[in-house]
Amino acid sequence: MDAPLPQLLHRSQDSVAQGRLDLSSLPKATEAELSSLPYLLDTTNVTELVLLGMTNLTDVVLNSLSTSFPALQSLSLKYSRSVSNYGLLAFAGGCPNLTTVDLTGCVRVSDTGVSALARACTRLQSLNVSFCSNLTDASLCTLAAVCPRLAVLNLGYCDVTDTTLFALARACQWLQDLSLTFCKKVTDEGVRAVLAGCPMLTSLALRSTCVTDVTAFELARVREWRLLDLSCLTTLTDASIIHLHKHSTVHSITLSGCTKLTRKSKRLFAARK
Repeated sequence: MDAPLPQLLHRSQDSVAQGRLDLSSLPKATEAELSSLPYLLDTTNVTELVLLGMTNLTDVVLNSLSTSFPALQSLSLKYSRSVSNYGLLAFAGGCPNLTTVDLTGCVRVSDTGVSALARACTRLQSLNVSFCSNLTDASLCTLAAVCPRLAVLNLGYCDVTDTTLFALARACQWLQDLSLTFCKKVTDEGVRAVLAGCPMLTSLALRSTCVTDVTAFELARVREWRLLDLSCLTTLTDASIIHLHKHSTVHSITLSGCTKLTRKSKRLFAARK
């Protein structure tokens, strides 16, 4: 049985003193219990808050907590399926110093919420909105325009197009890590723009997008890659992968599901390991 919230908070005193509060081990805490947090614990110096998969984390709770974390820099609302734009807007408005936000699987959050988050927290450096199926280019272009310090961005399974990539290329020169997994409207043109406009990029996930050999040849222009996920790109051929191997150092690459590749090209990277 889960420990009651006050007992968990008592055990968390040391980590809270160091700036971290993680309530993910208490997923069934009630709305009333979560709203009472500021009365049970001094949260003024908390810089990292983890509220992963909490069943009763609602907009009402986030609104009640919105002024209780003035020093907050990192927030995880991962799989908080009851949180909508209203709760995100209310909470972000009280936490202007946020630099890292994880909204993975927050299916009720849409363009309105992400645009509001971006405008309230212009210091954002890392954002994960994977599986947020209601997002479109509209909010992500706003994000790019007002959060130029973005270094890490996960757009996996979002309904985005090259329009978002053009916006990132124009404004986010510090971008280092970009995931476009299952963004099926992304094409060679958008990726080419990002590669040209984001010179710090060292990690790129393109699994199940619409890119072709054209992109693979462009990837070879980057001297060193920390990670490339090119899996399930069914039009890739040996020619582009051999060229990539010859002209770029790739520390980790995934090529599973690339049905046109032969052992000839796949073995090149296996040998490098």
